[in-house]
Amino acid sequence: MRMLLFESPDRELARVVRSPWPSWMRQLYALEHLALHTHDPGEQIATLGASVTALAERLHYRLGVVAFVVTAMEEIWWRADLDERGILMTKRSSPQDAVDELERAGIYGPMCKVCLLDETGLPWIAST
Repeated sequence: MRMLLFESPDRELARVVRSPWPSWMRQLYALEHLALHTHDPGEQIATLGASVTALAERLHYRLGVVAFVVTAMEEIWWRADLDERGILMTKRSSPQDAVDELERAGIYGPMCKVCLLDETGLPWIAST
Protein backbone atom coordinates (compact mmCIF):
# COMPACT_ATOMS: atom_id res chain seq x y z
CA MET A 1 0.00 0.00 0.00
CA ARG A 2 1.29 3.43 -0.85
CA MET A 3 0.65 6.72 0.94
CA LEU A 4 1.48 9.94 -0.84
CA LEU A 5 2.66 12.61 1.56
CA PHE A 6 2.65 15.56 -0.85
CA GLU A 7 1.71 16.48 -4.37
CA SER A 8 3.60 19.05 -6.41
CA PRO A 9 3.36 22.60 -4.99
CA ASP A 10 1.24 23.79 -7.93
CA ARG A 11 -1.29 20.94 -7.43
CA GLU A 12 -1.38 21.46 -3.66
CA LEU A 13 -2.06 25.18 -4.07
CA ALA A 14 -4.56 24.69 -6.89
CA ARG A 15 -6.75 22.68 -4.51
CA VAL A 16 -6.99 25.59 -2.07
CA VAL A 17 -6.98 28.63 -4.39
CA ARG A 18 -9.99 27.78 -6.57
CA SER A 19 -13.42 26.63 -5.48
CA PRO A 20 -15.22 24.38 -4.88
CA TRP A 21 -13.86 24.15 -1.36
CA PRO A 22 -14.78 21.69 1.37
CA SER A 23 -16.94 23.16 4.15
CA TRP A 24 -14.04 23.47 6.62
CA MET A 25 -12.11 25.55 4.10
CA ARG A 26 -15.10 27.83 3.38
CA GLN A 27 -15.38 28.40 7.14
CA LEU A 28 -11.67 29.18 7.39
CA TYR A 29 -11.95 31.69 4.54
CA ALA A 30 -15.05 33.24 6.13
CA LEU A 31 -13.19 33.70 9.43
CA GLU A 32 -10.24 35.26 7.64
CA HIS A 33 -12.58 37.61 5.78
CA LEU A 34 -14.14 38.78 9.05
CA ALA A 35 -10.80 39.24 10.80
CA LEU A 36 -8.66 40.65 8.00
CA HIS A 37 -11.15 41.70 5.34
CA THR A 38 -9.13 39.76 2.79
CA HIS A 39 -11.41 37.22 1.18
CA ASP A 40 -15.09 36.88 0.44
CA PRO A 41 -15.96 33.17 0.88
CA GLY A 42 -18.54 33.55 -1.88
CA GLU A 43 -15.86 34.30 -4.47
CA GLN A 44 -14.42 31.57 -6.68
CA ILE A 45 -10.73 32.36 -6.05
CA ALA A 46 -9.09 32.85 -2.66
CA THR A 47 -6.23 35.22 -1.93
CA LEU A 48 -2.81 33.62 -1.87
CA GLY A 49 -2.42 34.33 1.85
CA ALA A 50 -5.73 32.64 2.66
CA SER A 51 -4.82 29.77 0.37
CA VAL A 52 -1.49 29.14 2.06
CA THR A 53 -3.26 29.18 5.44
CA ALA A 54 -5.73 26.59 4.16
CA LEU A 55 -2.91 24.51 2.67
CA ALA A 56 -1.13 24.51 6.05
CA GLU A 57 -4.30 23.20 7.69
CA ARG A 58 -4.80 20.57 5.00
CA LEU A 59 -1.19 19.34 5.27
CA HIS A 60 -1.40 19.30 9.08
CA TYR A 61 -4.52 17.13 8.92
CA ARG A 62 -3.12 14.83 6.20
CA LEU A 63 0.19 14.27 7.96
CA GLY A 64 -1.63 13.55 11.23
CA VAL A 65 -3.69 10.84 9.51
CA VAL A 66 -0.55 9.43 7.83
CA ALA A 67 1.25 9.34 11.19
CA PHE A 68 -1.68 7.49 12.78
CA VAL A 69 -1.96 4.98 9.92
CA VAL A 70 1.77 4.25 9.65
CA THR A 71 2.21 3.89 13.41
CA ALA A 72 -0.83 1.63 13.72
CA MET A 73 0.30 -0.53 10.79
CA GLU A 74 3.81 -0.86 12.20
CA GLU A 75 2.26 -2.02 15.49
CA ILE A 76 0.68 -4.94 13.63
CA TRP A 77 3.97 -5.75 11.92
CA TRP A 78 3.65 -4.00 8.58
CA ARG A 79 6.93 -2.70 7.18
CA ALA A 80 7.21 1.00 6.32
CA ASP A 81 9.68 2.26 3.71
CA LEU A 82 10.13 5.82 2.50
CA ASP A 83 10.99 6.68 -1.10
CA GLU A 84 10.65 9.69 -3.41
CA ARG A 85 6.95 8.90 -4.03
CA GLY A 86 5.85 8.58 -0.40
CA ILE A 87 5.52 5.78 2.12
CA LEU A 88 5.19 2.17 1.05
CA MET A 89 3.63 -0.24 3.56
CA THR A 90 4.23 -3.97 2.98
CA LYS A 91 3.38 -7.27 4.62
CA ARG A 92 3.18 -10.83 3.34
CA SER A 93 -0.53 -11.48 3.23
CA SER A 94 -3.34 -11.99 0.75
CA PRO A 95 -5.21 -8.81 -0.15
CA GLN A 96 -8.37 -10.02 1.65
CA ASP A 97 -6.43 -11.03 4.77
CA ALA A 98 -4.76 -7.61 4.75
CA VAL A 99 -8.14 -5.83 4.53
CA ASP A 100 -9.56 -7.98 7.33
CA GLU A 101 -6.56 -7.28 9.57
CA LEU A 102 -6.65 -3.54 8.87
CA GLU A 103 -10.40 -3.36 9.50
CA ARG A 104 -10.05 -5.23 12.82
CA ALA A 105 -7.32 -2.79 13.84
CA GLY A 106 -9.48 0.24 12.93
CA ILE A 107 -7.01 1.43 10.31
CA TYR A 108 -8.72 0.68 7.01
CA GLY A 109 -11.21 3.57 7.11
CA PRO A 110 -8.68 6.34 7.82
CA MET A 111 -6.43 4.89 5.10
CA CYS A 112 -8.97 6.06 2.51
CA LYS A 113 -7.85 9.63 3.22
CA VAL A 114 -4.15 9.08 2.59
CA CYS A 115 -3.58 5.97 0.43
CA LEU A 116 -3.73 5.44 -3.29
CA LEU A 117 -7.27 4.25 -4.01
CA ASP A 118 -8.56 1.66 -6.44
CA GLU A 119 -11.42 2.22 -8.90
CA THR A 120 -13.97 1.52 -6.12
CA GLY A 121 -12.52 4.23 -3.85
CA LEU A 122 -10.92 1.82 -1.40
CA PRO A 123 -7.21 1.62 -0.53
CA TRP A 124 -5.34 -0.06 -3.36
CA ILE A 125 -3.64 -3.25 -2.20
CA ALA A 126 -1.05 -4.77 -4.52
CA SER A 127 -0.21 -8.43 -4.32
CA THR A 128 2.95 -10.12 -5.50
